[in-house]
Amino acid sequence: MKSQALTLIIVAFIMALAGGAVGYFIGAAGGTAGDSGQTHSNAEGHLIGRAADPELRAPGAPENSEAKAGDGAPAGIEIIVDAGEARSIDEILQQPGPMGRWKGLLAFAETADEAAIGAALEQLREMPTGIDAIVAKFFLYSKYSQGDPQAALQALTQMEGVPDDEVDLARVSILGGWAGQDPKAAADYLLARMGPEGEYSDKGGRVLHSVVDEWARTDPRAALEWSSQLEGAARQKAINGVLGQWSNSAPRAAAAFAQGLAPGEERSTAFQTVAEKWAGSDYRAALQWAESLPPEENAGALGKAVERWSLEDPVAAATYVQNELPPGNGRDRALRTTAVQWSKEDPASAADWVIVQEENDSSRKALRDVMKVWADEDSLGASQWLANQEPGPAIDSAIVSLTNEVLGEDPEAAAIWATTISNPISRALQVKAVARSWLKREPDAASTWIETADISEKMKDELLGQ
Repeated sequence: MKSQALTLIIVAFIMALAGGAVGYFIGAAGGTAGDSGQTHSNAEGHLIGRAADPELRAPGAPENSEAKAGDGAPAGIEIIVDAGEARSIDEILQQPGPMGRWKGLLAFAETADEAAIGAALEQLREMPTGIDAIVAKFFLYSKYSQGDPQAALQALTQMEGVPDDEVDLARVSILGGWAGQDPKAAADYLLARMGPEGEYSDKGGRVLHSVVDEWARTDPRAALEWSSQLEGAARQKAINGVLGQWSNSAPRAAAAFAQGLAPGEERSTAFQTVAEKWAGSDYRAALQWAESLPPEENAGALGKAVERWSLEDPVAAATYVQNELPPGNGRDRALRTTAVQWSKEDPASAADWVIVQEENDSSRKALRDVMKVWADEDSLGASQWLANQEPGPAIDSAIVSLTNEVLGEDPEAAAIWATTISNPISRALQVKAVARSWLKREPDAASTWIETADISEKMKDELLGQ
């Protein structure tokens, strides 16, 4: 039971960080009017016939079977490393299965002294940056918060050879851990070092979020009182960080606070934060609350609630978007999210729904997103649907998405489809992009197609370097 509980803690930790610190640090590491367009039906005959594959299963496994720990599941499915087995960073990171490695890293951080932590961090800096290294550094720096976090943060400024992204991660880890024990002290320490002239620029708000997120777990009202003394973007980030965490446990209280803010961008953003988080646990209640907000302020909140609803029932969410949501950014976002979620279940119906919406930038992007999902799974079905549509900006956008998806598998089909784009400028740009990519991989086949393609002589000369 202890092992299972630890596993769940690590999973929750990684999932929470995936959209925040870890996601950021992995990112830090780690033609002419004369060209004529072909008809869609002509292009369809040249498109690859890659229909949707059946569900992949392990060899010999019955339909709908599930791999279970201990009966042949691949390494990494089970927790195969005991937290106390690995005694060094090297040994831990050699173990198969991420959960086993993370358990070992947590156990190492919990028992390591300051010298061992320093040595491990030096060792990690020599390794390629990846999720394991980031998790390890997070655990190790978090350990510093259990002793004298202020001294650890001060020592960090005196270290040599530490990359800037690791410094940011260290501050997030140490201040977040400190805030878990004494949030007011951690917050005041950070406040004294923020601002244009401060030691912590924290442009992305990651350090600030690590503090207010922890504080909101124990005393959201005090965290909000502290956040309210900030100014500008920092104030809005802090308030939204607290409201986001508070909405997970007490959404109605968080909503009441948001409604008490002065009308304006700050309150509108707060409404969206509450609606999005609340909808994660009860999208119906979140939607009902968003509908009760003033009409001039509820579009964003409604959009966030519907986005979450679309994960559960995209057809019902689509009906609501079409009939109930007022025009605006909230509706635009909800339309795209709903369309994408629906396309994962029934791409043809999703495309049929999007194409009848009022055409604007949002609906064109929504159709493009649907086509990307559809073409990735069933490019033949996607091409057949496109071949039956009337030319126009939305279909042009969808064709671009289709050609980008099939280019790697069937460049000739992608090139022919690119020539069917109705807008001459967009058509020339996409034909050139597809042809140049094809020329790099298969110069002979690409050159042969270019020589006979229904494109201008000027473009042919440009592509063939004549």
